[in-house]
Amino acid sequence: MQAVQTCAERPGGESKRREIFNGRSRGGARTYFLDVSESSGGDRLLSICESRASQSGFQRQRILISAAHADEFVRCFRHALRALKTGNYASADE
Repeated sequence: MQAVQTCAERPGGESKRREIFNGRSRGGARTYFLDVSESSGGDRLLSICESRASQSGFQRQRILISAAHADEFVRCFRHALRALKTGNYASADE
């Protein structure tokens, strides 16, 4: 995988984190960046950043998921992905 500019390296991002992983996925006019970093205190975070062009430049939206909440996030995400692919209602509580 080639090195990509991470969400933290883009304008407005933090820079005092040790990068562990970064990846990029393009979908139409949007680019999604997935970055895993570790703070100086040892806390690891997953950052999911969406970037898209707008009339005033680029708009960025970002969510942060801590390592402590990652398993629950993935469980819920799998249910959402299944609903997206099948079009069938799915509750994360099932």
